[in-house]
Amino acid sequence: SIQTIFFVLEIYLLDWVYNQKKGRIYFWIILAIVFISSFFSLITLKNNKDYHQTGYIEKKEAVEFIKNNSNALNLPCHSVTYITEAKDDTGFRYLFWLKGIELQEPKAGIPNYTIVIPDKLSTVNSKFGEIGVIVPSSQYNSKEGDINCSNEDFNLTSPLLNYTN
Repeated sequence: SIQTIFFVLEIYLLDWVYNQKKGRIYFWIILAIVFISSFFSLITLKNNKDYHQTGYIEKKEAVEFIKNNSNALNLPCHSVTYITEAKDDTGFRYLFWLKGIELQEPKAGIPNYTIVIPDKLSTVNSKFGEIGVIVPSSQYNSKEGDINCSNEDFNLTSPLLNYTN
């Protein structure tokens, strides 16, 4: 990761400052500023209106719900779409892979679960923190062949956001 490179450069820079004449004073001033700003950010984080409770635990519960619900509905396959604010990332790809859930490309003829972050953006069936899940309609009948599954796992074959093939 590129952050590691900058972290190492910052360590060398702080070491250089520390070893200069009067550098120890500047070193401790820099550390105090970083500590105070980090502490202030930590205290004000929970009061921030843009802070959403969409951590790993909530995401894991939402994926578990989708897996259990699709098994209960006896769906041979399904797709997942997202409703989010423009700045929010979803971060569910790994969890679907971890739980062995093969996703289809969202299209007609495939039951679709919709993950809503934050859940206030739409009416949802289930909530996990501020993550909402909308279940597919019950109009699909796998015995009559209403569901057209492909053999491709869309979760693994679709390109990642901001990455090219």
